[in-house]
Amino acid sequence: MWFRKCVYGLLVVGMALFSVFYKDYLSYLTFAITLLLPLLLYILLRVAVRYTKISLACEHYSVVAGDLQTLHIKARVRSFLPVSECRVTLVCRHQYYGGEDVQTVVFPLFPLNRQDFTFPIRALYDGNAVIEVRSIVYFDAFKLWKRRAKELPDPVPFTVMPVIYEIESNMAQRHALGESDTFDQNRFGDDYSETFGIRDYQPGDKLQRIHWKLTASQGRFMVRQGSYPLQNAPLLLLELWADPSRPRYKKELSAALDACASLSFYLLDQVGEHQLCWCDESGLHRYPVRAEEEVLDALQQVFGAKPYADRPHMLQDHYLDQLAGTEPYAFYVTPNLAEEVAKDDRLRSFGDSFTIFYTNPDGGEQAQGPGLVPIDPDQVGASLQNLML
Repeated sequence: MWFRKCVYGLLVVGMALFSVFYKDYLSYLTFAITLLLPLLLYILLRVAVRYTKISLACEHYSVVAGDLQTLHIKARVRSFLPVSECRVTLVCRHQYYGGEDVQTVVFPLFPLNRQDFTFPIRALYDGNAVIEVRSIVYFDAFKLWKRRAKELPDPVPFTVMPVIYEIESNMAQRHALGESDTFDQNRFGDDYSETFGIRDYQPGDKLQRIHWKLTASQGRFMVRQGSYPLQNAPLLLLELWADPSRPRYKKELSAALDACASLSFYLLDQVGEHQLCWCDESGLHRYPVRAEEEVLDALQQVFGAKPYADRPHMLQDHYLDQLAGTEPYAFYVTPNLAEEVAKDDRLRSFGDSFTIFYTNPDGGEQAQGPGLVPIDPDQVGASLQNLML
């Protein structure tokens, strides 16, 4: 812009010399027009900007990680004057990962017209994001003047949902621990203090489970089915520990969210109700999941939490001391398996009732006791197949 102003200054000097050496009304008129041109352009630019409004909109306010998001920049010009160049600086911020992605788009504005400019944005990482306009700058035809918009469009929030992978694995039957006063009405379990139902005897059933009175009246062996204690629903523990010093921490955390969401749908299909647990600055959160809609609701709650970078709170602060022993089994998903967590002696007591999913391939090989399942951040779906759970 300064270069154009310098060129214009040289043009004014040249026209001034021309009017001095060639004293004619045409030279004076040309010099006057050259002097008044910037003032005219400035007035026209102000009028055009005053009657121009720009807004933002996303084609989808919820997309799956890796998919393209389409951003619409809508411009409405109600004046007879065009704008040769409109420069819009966009900023995309992600709640989890911090930082910002800045992009500048440039387009002309035509008079008495509605224009819709679309720009593709690829959402790479899970979580909540927002796109906002940092500045809008209008330029006149010769770019001698520029004017910034005082009112900016409202930010546009959108959510990047995890990729749900179908897990092809059958969960082994686990023995429910502890006692409970409430039982699942749609699913049997291993608690025979409460009878879920009666069925015919099948090979492999224990003789202690035979209902002898009904057997005598029916003339065939009948077996009691135990109930499933609701308080012993499995736990899905999500660690929101994001270490910015790791070069791929964004991809690792996003992979952990993908694995957690996939496991939640898997547990819903295999055992029904389970609890998704995470913690943030306000403490521990436990969200019961009984239907697919509740999985998505729980993920929205998770996206509202803020990751922590100092240490893994979920396992050390909550599960090992407060939650252990109240559920039949638990799954721990972490984007970064800390060495002190992997070697914690308290994990050995859980045996095969505790499984760790971690997305960093460098930690956890020396841990003993609980099962360790490494998750490749580039192949999350393949890492979740053929599991022994």
